[in-house]
Amino acid sequence: MTKAWMTLLPALALCAAGTLACARAEQKAEEAEDKAAGAAERAGEEAREGSGQAGDALEKAGEKAGEAAEKVGDKAAEAAETIGDTVDAAKQTLDVKAALMAADDVDASAIDVDTDEATKTVTLRGTVPAAGQKAAAERIAREKAEGYTVRSQLKVARAPRAG
Repeated sequence: MTKAWMTLLPALALCAAGTLACARAEQKAEEAEDKAAGAAERAGEEAREGSGQAGDALEKAGEKAGEAAEKVGDKAAEAAETIGDTVDAAKQTLDVKAALMAADDVDASAIDVDTDEATKTVTLRGTVPAAGQKAAAERIAREKAEGYTVRSQLKVARAPRAG
């Protein structure tokens, strides 16, 4: 296994785990919302069948259950969105690093790619042997990280001569 693939494996694992977590969160949200909606509907039916104060109390309980179900659904949706943002950031990191490694005009072995999902920023850190490679790496990152700002902290450092 090459060094390049060993570098990509953690990012691939993170991407897969995030996708799975997002799917599970959405499924749990749907299940919770379905259960709460069913309970609210049953309570409402019982309220309509009942009369007087008991019926009113059941109707109020049904309304409260419906409100609770809506809150659960909202929280689950927020969690799924957060997980989606994290997965998107991991994907950006992976896409940029893979493109840098595949480029013939960039030695990406000493380039680190970090992505901040909150600020939608991709940061390049490390060293390259020539200014042209620095410019190429920055260009590639901008092309691959659509919707993200690219910050370059790359430094040009010539490799020491053997001798």
